[in-house]
Amino acid sequence: MREQITSGTAKECLNDFFQRFGKTKELWKFAQVGPRAEGRWRLNGLIPRGETMLRVYYFLELVGYEVKELEEMSPELYNVGKCICFGVLSLKSVNDELGLCDRFLTNCFMSGHKVSEGNAVVLDTISGRHLTAVERLVIEKRQEFNRISVSIEPLTPTNIVAEGDIIDEFSNACARVREVGTKLLQGDSKVRFEMRKRMARDGQINGKESSLHLTWETLNNLLSEKGKQ
Repeated sequence: MREQITSGTAKECLNDFFQRFGKTKELWKFAQVGPRAEGRWRLNGLIPRGETMLRVYYFLELVGYEVKELEEMSPELYNVGKCICFGVLSLKSVNDELGLCDRFLTNCFMSGHKVSEGNAVVLDTISGRHLTAVERLVIEKRQEFNRISVSIEPLTPTNIVAEGDIIDEFSNACARVREVGTKLLQGDSKVRFEMRKRMARDGQINGKESSLHLTWETLNNLLSEKGKQ
């Protein structure tokens, strides 16, 4: 049996996923193909193309892989791709807004081509309308796909905080986020692009879940919880 991995190219990560879990309905449903297509990838080593492959990128990231192709994408492409793969945008609608041919974005996603500075601004604006909704979908899918996560870190006693201290600790953490966030807002926009790219991600960094993603998820859960009467 080959050594298991948690990062690599999409092909390497997909092969590792099949080695770990075999046939799974979660993959072919997320990629919007039938089980026969997934079987061809798994049994014959075939690799999907175009928008289907893009969905495979984000599926692999969703279950815990660091996918090289996603790591190398510019922030604006990464965020728009995520919106497309979670169904809140379509490739056609984005291309129409850019005023470009139908295959423009597909070529960028698959070949690593860069977009112009003007198109990058438009893409960032488009994805910015939808990222909050996408993050809710990410949380839901991560819970749904829990059984096929490639890295599950159990809760340990050292993670537990005494009840009397937890509100003060949270308040101090929020103050620190506000302080650093103000510095980000006053700094170079390229740094904020990178911050949003990382915050949008649900993948793994150095074998652990991204702190930015977990912070986003935790705040969403805290703010959406209904109080007991």
